[in-house]
Amino acid sequence: MFIFLYRADKVDIIIRIEKERLHRLNMDGKVQVLSIQSVTKQKINRNAAAIDSQNNSLNVGDMSRQGQIKHVYRHFVFIFCHTLTENGGIFVRKARNLLLAGEQNYSCNSFGVVSLARNVGAATELTNFEKGAENAFAIVYPQSQMLGCFFHFKQNIWRNVSELDLKKEFLENNISRRTMKNLAALAFVPEQDVIRTVTKIKESANEILDGKNLYLYAYFHYLKR
Repeated sequence: MFIFLYRADKVDIIIRIEKERLHRLNMDGKVQVLSIQSVTKQKINRNAAAIDSQNNSLNVGDMSRQGQIKHVYRHFVFIFCHTLTENGGIFVRKARNLLLAGEQNYSCNSFGVVSLARNVGAATELTNFEKGAENAFAIVYPQSQMLGCFFHFKQNIWRNVSELDLKKEFLENNISRRTMKNLAALAFVPEQDVIRTVTKIKESANEILDGKNLYLYAYFHYLKR
């Protein structure tokens, strides 16, 4: 059983009881001695909780990686560790410096993954055309070739079709539908032949698509990259 003492915005834990004196561990991790007569009984909030380094809730009785939580007061947590001989196995930590047992420290883990991946040295990187992601990969993997994802290329072509009010044309006109699909198929054309192929697609397209920016969109936003 552990006894906690509350005093003006602070809480201590009794770690040793003598005939006339108590040894208390304060929130700063220091041990102080006081007389038994100076202690008065106060109600303890056993439902108090705090948040650990990964935003998990810490409650009395929970196991952190450092030991079992015996008391929570604001953002301070009193922990019992059976391997610790000093202060009756009790020590105090700020909740943000703890991690609930069984949880992953994702911020540290992600750096480990990046460190591991750097050693892999991938020849190519596949992105979804997000410029921010491309810039980040270029810094971490400067030796890799950046390629765009064909699925996202098609999705972005279709988004542009929608913005140009060409959905109905795609669904009802076979020639226009073939033209739009051919634009997506440009991803499989050798780089040196792209401009010539775009010109051929445009020449064989339905007149309704003339004056639209669909061709330029596909080329300058995706294929040229």
